[in-house]
Amino acid sequence: MAAARSTDTGAAAPSSATPFTSTGNVRIPVAEFLTLLDRASAGDGVVFQPPPVSFLMSRCVASGSAGATFASFELRFEIDVLSADSYVTVPLVPSTATLLAASVLYEPIGAGSDLEDDDASSVAGDGLTGGATVALTPSSSSYTFISKPSRPGRYTAQLEIQLAYSSIHNNMVALTVPVCTRNELRFSVPRADVTLSCEGALSTTTNRTASATQIVCVLAPSRTISLQWQIDDTSSRRRGGKEPAPVSAQLDAAALAPPELPKLKVVEDDPMVTVAQRLVCEIGEGVLALNAGLTFSLVATRREVFEVRVPPTLRVLDVSDSGSQIRAWEVVSVADANAARAAANLPPLRESKEPSAVLRVRLAYSVEESFTMRVSAEVELAGTSCDFAIPALRCVDVAREKGWIGVGPKTNVELDEVARAGVGLSKVDVNELPASLTSEATARLVLAYKFLSTAYQLDMRVTKHADVEVLVAAIEQCLVTAIVTAEGKLLYFVQINLRNTERQFLRVQLQPNVQIWSTVVAGEPVKPATDADGKLMIPLTKSGDEAVVVAFAFLVPDGVPMVGAGHTAVAVPTMDLPISHLFVSLALPSQYKYDEPTGGMRKASENRFSQNPYFSKAAPRAVEPTYGAGAVGHRFDRGRRSSIALNESMSSHSDDDEADDNCYYEQQMVKSERISSYKTASARNVRREAPGRSAGVIPVSIEMPRLDDASQILFERLLLSAHERIEPIVIPYRQK
Repeated sequence: MAAARSTDTGAAAPSSATPFTSTGNVRIPVAEFLTLLDRASAGDGVVFQPPPVSFLMSRCVASGSAGATFASFELRFEIDVLSADSYVTVPLVPSTATLLAASVLYEPIGAGSDLEDDDASSVAGDGLTGGATVALTPSSSSYTFISKPSRPGRYTAQLEIQLAYSSIHNNMVALTVPVCTRNELRFSVPRADVTLSCEGALSTTTNRTASATQIVCVLAPSRTISLQWQIDDTSSRRRGGKEPAPVSAQLDAAALAPPELPKLKVVEDDPMVTVAQRLVCEIGEGVLALNAGLTFSLVATRREVFEVRVPPTLRVLDVSDSGSQIRAWEVVSVADANAARAAANLPPLRESKEPSAVLRVRLAYSVEESFTMRVSAEVELAGTSCDFAIPALRCVDVAREKGWIGVGPKTNVELDEVARAGVGLSKVDVNELPASLTSEATARLVLAYKFLSTAYQLDMRVTKHADVEVLVAAIEQCLVTAIVTAEGKLLYFVQINLRNTERQFLRVQLQPNVQIWSTVVAGEPVKPATDADGKLMIPLTKSGDEAVVVAFAFLVPDGVPMVGAGHTAVAVPTMDLPISHLFVSLALPSQYKYDEPTGGMRKASENRFSQNPYFSKAAPRAVEPTYGAGAVGHRFDRGRRSSIALNESMSSHSDDDEADDNCYYEQQMVKSERISSYKTASARNVRREAPGRSAGVIPVSIEMPRLDDASQILFERLLLSAHERIEPIVIPYRQK
């Protein structure tokens, strides 16, 4: 655009001037240019916003019918093309379909009348392309709709196709379509005695005439329209007639079927069905749980309903299969089953010597060759110790039945065989049972049988014996480390290696007036408690393959000071669990001489500690909890400077380490003084009304101070029972 502002208000280009020049400039009057400039300055311009999607599939209307060897469909797709600057491609139907005819009509955006001839494009059935606006072309997988740029609007694509059936019985067809906002379907089968269904239909209306069955349905947005229809031909088979041909062979399609094709041979023999059973019987306290797998093998026949005679005492809980083919199942009386069989023109069930019920399983469609279903049931026994019979499942209208039986206890009951009778019923080894049966068992199988006929009688006896009390928790190893000061204070560090299945707490009897410093379970601090008797309660976790490590520390502040000569007594905590091996390590002040100790523990050598596998091998470290700044102490460490590795400080101490140990000793003396005055060292992190200690909170972990020049005395004891009290260790002393 080129224009010039001039003071000459009357200057304007002559009306006969050429509006476009060879250079591409536009000449307009100055007044018009100023008007356009003012509009642009005022923001009247429109900013173009591209559409979020290039096209929308608004509607799909399908109308079809079943033929002899294929299904015919007339399809109409409404496509709203939004993009105006690029090609738009939409796959419509799969290329496996035969396209008979197609047409595409175009309506521009904003058009309110019928389509104009010059805006319409059509595609003939023999030429799959046409016009300059759209094209319909086959690709490797589908027939694809293509619109060219600068032509947004609504396109209506109409197609006539033929599609092959997707089952060998010519009673199923699946059509792949683009996902549309609204899907409508009409489909008819030229027979009145069929059940016609469409997968994913939101609403379905079935119309029947004397010669056809039609459904009209609205579908949810989906990529596949799947149709299926079935004919119940069981009555014809049972009356001895010939096997009916598939549904498609009975349709009126003479014009479409090739006249020279040879006719298929019709099987006229009676159908044969055999059954292989796998029964898992698990007996608990008063209940028999049955898990049965039934595999039906069908030869020259199809079946939609399966019937099994079961004992009336059997409560069926569930019937399932791997392919979701079961539509419904029910347990009915023999009279009700005969009524249903009479409606299907089937002979009634034969009278049985024993009362029975009938399990009827109806599938969504007829199956052939094989079908497997699983039956879960239970039988209530007369008591925890009684005689009972293994239930027999007898399938109806089958030629032969055989199978396996596995019997096992779910609890601590004893199973014995009382009697067995029947042709082909024999006892086998448990290892002979098939893997498909043993994999379904949740209990240990102790008895196994195989049978060649379901006309068997297998009586068993279950005996419930008295339960015996056993340990649900036990301590494998316990190390008690006690530090005795000359002022009479005792600091205890206890580490326990225990196994637990159901105990909630470990109870420990301690001296009166002790101060609990820390409790740690499996490397994590836990919140302790006390019971009515004043015992310390430490919450436990269940142990897995490895034992749980429980550690706690406490201080006895009001002991007897060591002055001159005398004796000091060290009490050992009493626990409510049996202990396999107890170790006690005492660290005494070095300024005294000590005589032979007495009490309930036996003195041990350093080698006993170092050779013990629990204390000598490196155990896995627990996850170290993180504490805030100023927290006192760390977790119980299993390293060289920890309570568990105290034996290393006694057995591996050498002159080469003397310089390092002297320095470390000075550091530990400072740390020991801090621990002795624990309440002042940690006062900044706790409430002032209870310096250093608080109830109902998670404690910190404490690291044991190490005194290398202290006098060490080691003790041990084997096999302590729960609550067994140990006499205190009494050690005579005198001043050096």
